[in-house]
Order: sequence, then structure tokens, then C-alpha cells
Amino acid sequence: MFPNKHRSLAPGDAAHASGGIRMTTKMGGFLGRKGDGEPGTEVLWKGLQDLEKIAEFWEILERMRRAAPASSVPKRRRYG
Repeated sequence: MFPNKHRSLAPGDAAHASGGIRMTTKMGGFLGRKGDGEPGTEVLWKGLQDLEKIAEFWEILERMRRAAPASSVPKRRRYG
């Protein structure tokens, strides 16, 4: 997912897609050990469900942040 410092990757590069899929399948329970082979559809599905929950939670937090009034507590002063 992260480009090598000697090689720049374009956003549409296959390495980005496979890295994203690999990260999603790890959230679904794929361990990625040497002999495990490629991740299957079940762990991809579970990872996508977890990713959807994270995205929903993020949206809720963003709505709360936008709706919250500005804090009336003054910022701490630094002395010294």
C-alpha cells in the first residue's frame, strides 16, 4: 500500500488495489502467513463489513463534531 521510496506508484496502479484488498482481508481475519495462499471471498466479505462499520462510525463522529458548539472553556496559558 505504501510506495517504495525509489519507485513512485500512480493512484491506479495494481499495487495500490492489491494492498487495499490485503488490508481489508486482514480486517476480516486473513493472517497472510507464508503458506496461506491468497485471501478468499469470505474474509474479504468480513473485512468489508468491518470497514463499513468504521466508515459509519466516522460519519457519526464528523456529524457530532460539526454540530458541537464552540467550547466556552478558554485555552490554557503557557508560562515560562
